[in-house]
Amino acid sequence: MLVVSFMPAKLSAQQSPLNLTISPSQATLNLNEEKIVKITLSSPDKISGFDLKFQTSGPLKITGFINELETNNNYNPFNAVQVKKNITGSNSEISYIFNSPQSTLPETINIYAKVEAATAGSGKISADYQNSQSINGAGNIFPILPYSVNIISHNGQSSPDFINSSTLPKPQYPADTAFLNVTFNLFGALNANGNLKAAAVAVGRIGDEKFETNAQEFELTPLGKGLFKGRVAFPNFRDGNKFSLMIKADKFLLKRICSLEAEKEIGAYRCSDPSLTIKKGENSFNFSGISLLPGDLGLTDGYINGYDLALIRNNLNNHTASPTADVNFDGQVNKKDLDIVSYILLTTSGKADQ
Repeated sequence: MLVVSFMPAKLSAQQSPLNLTISPSQATLNLNEEKIVKITLSSPDKISGFDLKFQTSGPLKITGFINELETNNNYNPFNAVQVKKNITGSNSEISYIFNSPQSTLPETINIYAKVEAATAGSGKISADYQNSQSINGAGNIFPILPYSVNIISHNGQSSPDFINSSTLPKPQYPADTAFLNVTFNLFGALNANGNLKAAAVAVGRIGDEKFETNAQEFELTPLGKGLFKGRVAFPNFRDGNKFSLMIKADKFLLKRICSLEAEKEIGAYRCSDPSLTIKKGENSFNFSGISLLPGDLGLTDGYINGYDLALIRNNLNNHTASPTADVNFDGQVNKKDLDIVSYILLTTSGKADQ
C-alpha cells in the first residue's frame, strides 16, 4: 500500500487560494437515482498535490469518484499517483501527488463524484476545508476556502443540471493495462435488472515481491439466474501467475478468488493457493461456480450481523423501504430477503475474506 504524507512548507501571505467549485451548485435529485457532479480545482500557481475531504448531510451521499488522473494519457506528464480514495458514510476523501517538474504541473483538475439519495429531504455536499490540504507548484500549502452545494432529493424528476455521464472523457488506458472480463454468481440476486456497483483488487507475487493494484471500480451486468458479468481494468500492471482477486459488490461480502475451482456448497469456496495467471491485455475468467454472499448492508464492515438483519426487519413490507435492504433486487423488502441473509448466517461464517 502506498503511503504519502503531505508536508508542505509554511503558507505565504502572497499565495492565492486553491479555487474549488462543485457543479451544479444547486439541484433536485430523484430518489435512488445516481447522478454526477463535477469538482473543479484550479490555481494559477499550479497544483502539485491534494488531499481533499468532503462531507454530505441529510439523505445525500457520495457513492463514488470518477477521475481521469490514472487513465487519461493527457495527464501522463503530471505523473499522477493516487494516494487515497475512500468513502465512509457521510465522509469521503480523494488525494493525489504529482511527481513532475513544476513547469509541467496542472493548473486545473476535474474530478467527478457520483451522488445518490434514498430518502426525500435537503442535503449538502461540503468541502471539509479545515481538514483538507493542497500544495502548489512551489511546494507550499494552499488555503482552501469553504464551499458547499445544496441538493434536494424528492420522488420526481432530477434536474438537468447534473453532468451527463455520456459527456465524460472516456478513459484512455496505457499499454500496460490488464483488462479482466469476469463472470460470477451473486447468491440470491435473481431479480436484478440493472447494473450493480463493484470494485476489485488484484494481489500477487512477481518473483519474491508482492504486487498489489489500486482498487478499481466497475459495473456488473445481470445475465440471469444470479449470474453477472463485468470488465475491470488495472493500469500499470505487472504480469504474473500467482494472483488472487479481491472482489466486493454492493451489498455483498468481499470475496477472495484465486482459482477456477467451483464451490462444493454455497459459501464454501476458500482461496488457499493463488494461481490465477493475469497479463497485460485481455484476460477472461469464468467464476460462475463461486458465489459472492449477500448481507453486508448499510454500514459495510465486512460482517453479516445483527445490524444487517435489523435493517431488513425494520423495512419489512414497507412501501417506502430502503433499497439497501432489498437483497434479491425484486423492488421489495420482505421475508425472502430476510430468509436469504438468515441462511447465509446459519451456513457460513458471515464475514468477508481476508
